[in-house]
Amino acid sequence: MAETEISAYSTEDLIRVLGLTNPSIAQVQSAAKALAARMQVAGKPQMAAFFEQAEEKVVADLKAQETVEDAQDDPTSQLGQWWEYQYLQQQDQQ
Repeated sequence: MAETEISAYSTEDLIRVLGLTNPSIAQVQSAAKALAARMQVAGKPQMAAFFEQAEEKVVADLKAQETVEDAQDDPTSQLGQWWEYQYLQQQDQQ
């Protein structure tokens, strides 16, 4: 079934399918788990698996976006090192 092929959907599409706008990771997890449980009860295991895969994909993408935004706080990244040493103490100040 093409409609349950997770690769056919963008992250934005999956967020809309979950009925969310600008969600947090917790909101995505909650919505996806509720829909997957509803599909299991309805006897639609393929749809339940779709919502579980949707959760994984959206959460991974949201985490990747967070990582990019917080690169300055990561001391192992080049930007993080620049940020940390931006204002070095000068020895000639008294």
